[in-house]
Amino acid sequence: MLHASRSWQPWEVRLLGSGPDKVVAARIGRTYDAIQIHRRLLGIPPAKYVRVAWNAWPPKQVALLGKMSDAEVARRVGRTLCAVHLRREKLGIPNFGVLIRRYTPEEDKLLGTMSDSDVARRLGRGTSGIKLRRLKLGIAQFNSRNRTWTPSEDALLGVLTDEQTARQLNRTVAAVEVRRVSFGIPPMAPKCRKWTPEEDKLFASLSDAEIARRLSRHPGVVSVRRHQLGLVPERYWTPAEDRLLGTVADTEVARRLKRPISGVKHRRCRLKIPAWRPK
Repeated sequence: MLHASRSWQPWEVRLLGSGPDKVVAARIGRTYDAIQIHRRLLGIPPAKYVRVAWNAWPPKQVALLGKMSDAEVARRVGRTLCAVHLRREKLGIPNFGVLIRRYTPEEDKLLGTMSDSDVARRLGRGTSGIKLRRLKLGIAQFNSRNRTWTPSEDALLGVLTDEQTARQLNRTVAAVEVRRVSFGIPPMAPKCRKWTPEEDKLFASLSDAEIARRLSRHPGVVSVRRHQLGLVPERYWTPAEDRLLGTVADTEVARRLKRPISGVKHRRCRLKIPAWRPK
């Protein structure tokens, strides 16, 4: 004998979608399929599942932060001291026993004028605390791209390097570079260090690496200078040439290999080969 289908009560309809279909079915005494079909017929979306992390902090545990030492909180909630410390710092809660440092009007004026990390470094505060204070006051996050350029800032373009200008104006290097290129301003060229006649004389007796070390110049710059002077490119030492070092006098090695005596001596000393001595 078939039973007449049970009509849906208004209070039952209000529960649809308020929780998982299985939970709603258990509360109103209907099958899971009946709950799912009727919810779909009424166009009610399913309840959203909120995935809670296994290490999520309940509100009761968060309320203990700053009310006692981190070690005591760790003992009570069964967490590590490091986890308690990191959670308290992330929420911007001052440590227990430390007087709360209130924000001054001068400090509030800095919020949003530069990145939160820069404000924190300038004021000696935590970055998370700066962020919470900025959000509490409804101040938008600093964005150098949307910040208008002033004439005094434009005057620095090309005068300093892009990195120095960005650091001085609290802007990104990319923003400075785009602004400079839009005005057609060339980048600041570093001051060229001219070669002296005494430095040029070193190419006749020393290798490029030794010249770069003595003159505190880049090896690539030294190689370019050798080419500008029209000198023969630096000749690298072969294993056969290295084996000749120390077997005869440096002058004889230089004559045989057609190398300068100073270069032969430097190579021998670099390989820690003792000088040849006649028996």
